[in-house]
Amino acid sequence: MLARIRERVLDRALHLPSSALEKVGVGDLLSRAGDDVSVVTTAITTTVPDLVQALFTVTLTGVGLFALDWRLGLAGLLAAPMYVLAVRWYLPRSGPYYAKQRVAIGERTQAMASSLRGGATVRAYLLEDAHIARITDRSAAAMNLSIGVFRLFTRFTSRLNRAEFVGLTAVLVVGFLLVRGDLVTVGAVTAAALYFHRLFNPIGLLVMEFDEIQAAGASMARLAGVATLDPPPEPRTPREPTAASLELHGITHHYDGPAVLHDVSLRLEPGERVALVGASGAGKTTLAGIAAGVLTPVEGAVKLGGFALDDIGESRVRGHIALLSQEVHVFDGTLLDDVRLARDTATDDEVL
Repeated sequence: MLARIRERVLDRALHLPSSALEKVGVGDLLSRAGDDVSVVTTAITTTVPDLVQALFTVTLTGVGLFALDWRLGLAGLLAAPMYVLAVRWYLPRSGPYYAKQRVAIGERTQAMASSLRGGATVRAYLLEDAHIARITDRSAAAMNLSIGVFRLFTRFTSRLNRAEFVGLTAVLVVGFLLVRGDLVTVGAVTAAALYFHRLFNPIGLLVMEFDEIQAAGASMARLAGVATLDPPPEPRTPREPTAASLELHGITHHYDGPAVLHDVSLRLEPGERVALVGASGAGKTTLAGIAAGVLTPVEGAVKLGGFALDDIGESRVRGHIALLSQEVHVFDGTLLDDVRLARDTATDDEVL
């Protein structure tokens, strides 16, 4: 099941619109397909069997307690409302913590992945300290959330301890009164107290495993958030460009800050070669991404062969516009396979 979920997450991630993938970041997707799947795996392979075993033990021990004397069984049940109140107090508070924790771990993975992937550039510009500081900041955020969850969990545990105290005290007091009235034997009361004491570990496990279930639930929600994404919408009546002209009109774009591009217009005719020259950070890569349909501009329009890219559809745009990045990715396989990525039907001679 988890293998299918991971495959579906990867399938949806690879078919996300380019702009959405750029916004989310590789680190977040890696965290979902890696860390989150591991958390859910642990819950299924370890937590669920432990829960079944604990539930079986609690049921049998509870039956044995009532078999000794129904009044002693009812006395032990006085702890049940306190257990329920403890769980109702804990779950609404811990759920949001775990959701934030998984997001923080994703941000930490993103910071690490981007720094490692661009390691050569980081060293060339002597940016090691800045990137290490960013990773430290993301790690500290994830750590603080984990400490917050643990602090909440210790308060939850103290409430469980109070429930155990109330239940055992009730069994002993009721047992004392029954023995004094010659209604049960000392041996029966002693056995009842031992039975109730035996419930501490399985009940504690049942309740405390909610901690793992909360973490697994947060991870499963992040996986489901990607796995249930609908494929990118395609236009109902897609246009097919008849010419190779590319026109950018009134392009304005920014990344949560000042405008990187402001009212840029450009037209490329078929067969024409244009070099866009500028300083680092001037917006060359951003403009190329917008021209290729990888980024959606804040303002302006991009037309291919006279039709807007949205009217053509992203899958069809890829067949007409290729964005060659300066970053080189070598996939698993031979060099021949890597060159054939451009056209998988190419013969060996054509590749050479």
